[in-house]
Amino acid sequence: MNVGFIIAIVASFVVLIIITLILLGRGDWLISGYNTSTKEERSKYNIVRLRVLTSVSMLLLLIFAWLLEILDVGNIVYSSVILSIAIISAILQYTWARR
Repeated sequence: MNVGFIIAIVASFVVLIIITLILLGRGDWLISGYNTSTKEERSKYNIVRLRVLTSVSMLLLLIFAWLLEILDVGNIVYSSVILSIAIISAILQYTWARR
């Protein structure tokens, strides 16, 4: 087996563990920006929706990373897909996840 493939498998399991922690409510400190905000700023967000959105975004990034690696597409396509997921996730965090 290739060493890079083993590293990718281990990294994927770590990401899946993080997704599970976030969905169970034990990983709120892993959500960037939420963990450093004040109580007033946190009250502006629906934490359940934010958890779901963060978990789905991470899962989509993981799936597309594997899919694009298997399909062996160019870096421009890979970067475009990853950037699109990040932008859509950021927009949804400021609209759908707010109270």
